[in-house]
Amino acid sequence: MLISSYHHVLKSKWLQGKQNRRADHLVYILVNEMIPSYQIIQDCYQLEFEGLNLEVKHCMEILARTPEINAENIRGLGAGDRFYVQSVTDPSCEYLVDLNNRSW
Repeated sequence: MLISSYHHVLKSKWLQGKQNRRADHLVYILVNEMIPSYQIIQDCYQLEFEGLNLEVKHCMEILARTPEINAENIRGLGAGDRFYVQSVTDPSCEYLVDLNNRSW
């Protein structure tokens, strides 16, 4: 399946759909156009991999969208692992946070 998809891309994109090409033309297209194009794509992917790892990137995105919660908006329930947290967007709403059950 992978070979047929590369064959399809080669014929449709790089050889403009023409069926009969000389072997030297095919080699020229592969070496001078197709491989350098794929190398550019690979370099772009490599730059993405060298950036932040996905977990750190995801955490940073969440933190950027999350408004700050003041300490006054958190009310303990006696035990050190259960809290009520007041909603930032609706001050009349509170959420129960249980750190043992990891439920919010």
